[in-house]
Amino acid sequence: MAKIPADAKTVEMIDGRVYYSLDNWHTAYIVEPGRAKARKLSGKEADLARFLAINAG
Repeated sequence: MAKIPADAKTVEMIDGRVYYSLDNWHTAYIVEPGRAKARKLSGKEADLARFLAINAG
């Protein structure tokens, strides 16, 4: 699994996905179980990550 920076804000999902951001959710990344690298989100996926982060507190 990809390393998440220590200073990142994260939202962990029940299925193992982890969304994280280093810049207050302007740029969001996802780490999926079984993947070696995180990938940058765009479009609707990024909007979903922002929505989850805001609602998670």
